[in-house]
Amino acid sequence: MNQDLSKLGWMGDNQNGGGKRKSDGEYTTDGVRKSDDVENELSKSINSTEEIPPPMFDIISAVSVLEDENLERKYVLYTVRVRHGSARADLHTTTIDRRYTDFLTLYETLKKDGSEQLSSYTFPRKAIVGNFSQRLINERSKKFEQLLELISKDSKLRSSIALLNFLQDKELKIALELCGQQRYDIAEPILKNSFRLLNKVYTDRSAAVLLSLCRLVGCYAVTPGTVNGSAERWATLALHRYEGVSDADLLMLYGPLLETCLKLWERNGKDWQLIKERLADMKRRGVCMPTKTLLEAVNDLDINYRSLPSNYFNA
Repeated sequence: MNQDLSKLGWMGDNQNGGGKRKSDGEYTTDGVRKSDDVENELSKSINSTEEIPPPMFDIISAVSVLEDENLERKYVLYTVRVRHGSARADLHTTTIDRRYTDFLTLYETLKKDGSEQLSSYTFPRKAIVGNFSQRLINERSKKFEQLLELISKDSKLRSSIALLNFLQDKELKIALELCGQQRYDIAEPILKNSFRLLNKVYTDRSAAVLLSLCRLVGCYAVTPGTVNGSAERWATLALHRYEGVSDADLLMLYGPLLETCLKLWERNGKDWQLIKERLADMKRRGVCMPTKTLLEAVNDLDINYRSLPSNYFNA
C-alpha cells in the first residue's frame, strides 16, 4: 500500500513516519501545510511503532450546573484538559466536561476488569451534604487528576475501552445525533475536537484515532456546499495515516476513504486522476468496492471494534 499511496502525492519514509508532498509548498510529516494554524498541532507525528509519552490531564475548572430548573437539581461539571505528553506545543486546547458519575463509571469499570494498578487509589466518596462546597470540589478535582494520571502512565489502562468511552462517548453521541439530523456543520467542530484529543492520547495509527479522523473526513464530505482547503487537508492526512496500516479491519475503510477523497478533490477542482486509478486498480484485483459512505463504514466498524477485547481497540 505504501507504494500506491506515494503516487497520490507522497514521498514517504515510514521509518521516520513522514515525508513531503510532491508539490509546491512545505508540508509537515503528516501532510499539513506548516502555515495552516488549523492543523498545525499535527506537524510532529508520532509513528504508531514508537512508544508515546503519557498524555497529561488536568482539571482547569469546576462549576455548579443546574440540572432541572423545576426540581432545582445541581451537579458539578469538571472541565478536563488533555495535553501532549511530549515537548511539542499544544496549539489547540482540547477539553471535555465530565461529572462525578463519569469519573465513577471509569473507575468502577477498570476495577471490575481487575486492574491491580488502581489498588492503591481511593475514589472520593459521595457526600450527603456539602456537595457543592469549594473545599470538596477542590479535593475531588485533585483525586480525579490522580486517577487520570495513573491511567495515562499504564499502557494497559490507557488502551482500555473504559478510558476511550470516558474521553469521547458523550461528544460522539451528540455528533452522531447531529449527523443523523444532517446538521453536519455543527457536528464538524465536535468531531474535530474529539480527534485532536484522541490524537494526544493514542498513537497516530491506532484504531481509535483513525476512526475518529475518518469520521471527521466523512462529515466534511457530506456537508452541503463544503469547498475549502481544510477539508482536503484532513482527507490528505487520513490518506497519509493509512501508510503502514496492516489491520485488516481498518483497511476496510480504505475504499470508502478513497471514494470520499475523490469527491472532495472533484469538488475543490483538484487533480483526482491518481485516486481514480487507484480505485480502478483495486477493482481489477477483485477488492470489494464500497457501497456505504465513509461515515456509515466508520460507524459499522466502530461497533465491531467495541465487541473485541478492551486492549485491542487502541493497540
